[in-house]
Amino acid sequence: MFDNDNIRNRLAEDLTEDKTKLDIFVNGILAMKNSDLVLSCINKIQGLNEEARNYVSRLQKKNMLDKILNKDDKTLAKIAIKELLKLSILQEKESTTLEFPQISSVEHCNGR
Repeated sequence: MFDNDNIRNRLAEDLTEDKTKLDIFVNGILAMKNSDLVLSCINKIQGLNEEARNYVSRLQKKNMLDKILNKDDKTLAKIAIKELLKLSILQEKESTTLEFPQISSVEHCNGR
């Protein structure tokens, strides 16, 4: 039987090892078109510099993030947001090895 940590760790490992699964997971988050969810997932990334996180926050404050999420998948801004989401998941594997990890990006994006 799996507990939540085992499931989360297994999901993070699975997503980091299989690019197709990672793309499907990220596309699912983007398909929700929920800018608050996307923003909170991106802000969870500790490895990103402050400038990158501030850029996404500014988009949200100007109500641009919702517009980007509702546009064609081929816009440069949407591709950048998708890559930032991927980074948050790829970093998950590292955060599970910390002695006292905070809430992970996968867990955070799942609303836990």
